[in-house]
Parts: sequence; structure tokens; C-alpha cells
Amino acid sequence: MSHISTIELKVKSLQALKLAAESLGCELVEGQKTFKWFSQRATSEYGHKMPPGFTYKDMGKCDHVVRVKGADSRTYEVGVARCKDGSPGYVLMLDDFCGGYGLIEKIGAGACKLKQEYGIQTAITAARAKGFRNAQRVALPDGSVTLTLTR
Repeated sequence: MSHISTIELKVKSLQALKLAAESLGCELVEGQKTFKWFSQRATSEYGHKMPPGFTYKDMGKCDHVVRVKGADSRTYEVGVARCKDGSPGYVLMLDDFCGGYGLIEKIGAGACKLKQEYGIQTAITAARAKGFRNAQRVALPDGSVTLTLTR
């Protein structure tokens, strides 16, 4: 079973990713070119799926990193790598072996919390550009979030 994940999210705003990471107790480290993961064993025989345009030799390499603030040295990180399929933006890659030693607790399985928060931050930024100033969020029992924007 694979423990290397390509997150189904195309990041177009590093600022929104930074805000999302911070809201989850993480931080975006711009310019960090490698991210922590289990080993050099990323191959098709283990069922690992790489983002379009990436090869197994690209695992662990990135342009930026999302990491847990104050984490110990073994906590894995999320690689933020520029798309290689010719499209603009970034893809996210991570290793969730052993819960990423604390990473998954912060960003959720499959980075669901990070993806949700990135969407919220992107929506807030777009709304503010259209004149909305106040954003109120309500977390619902099922994990979803209601976002109310007012002028």
C-alpha cells in the first residue's frame, strides 16, 4: 500500500496557502528545495502515484515546504512543487507513513484540512477584492465550514 500522496489540489496562490498553513499550526517556508519524507523508495512497484510530469526521482524535491511549527526533526513535510505539465501553479506532495509523525494530525488525512482551509482563504481573498470586508466562519459538526461574507 502506498503512503506517498499527491494532493488533489492545484495551488495558484502561495499567499492563500501560507494563510491556510498558519491557521492549522503550520508554516510555509518559501525557497526550501527539499521536503522530509520516509525514504528513497518511491517506485511504481509500491503503487506510488506522482503528479503529471513528475517522475519518482522528483520525490523529495520541491520549491517550497509546508511544515508543522515547532515540530521535532522527524516530522514529515509537504512539498510544494511548481507544476511540470505546463500549467501554472503548484502541486502538493507528501508522505503519510506513520501519520507523517504529526503532520497528518495538523493537515488531515489526504491533507483534507489544508485543502479546505486553502479554499476558504482563496474565497476570502477573492471576496475582499470585490468589496467584502467581513468574513465569519462557522465550523459544522460534519467538519464542513459555512463562510458568511458581508460588506
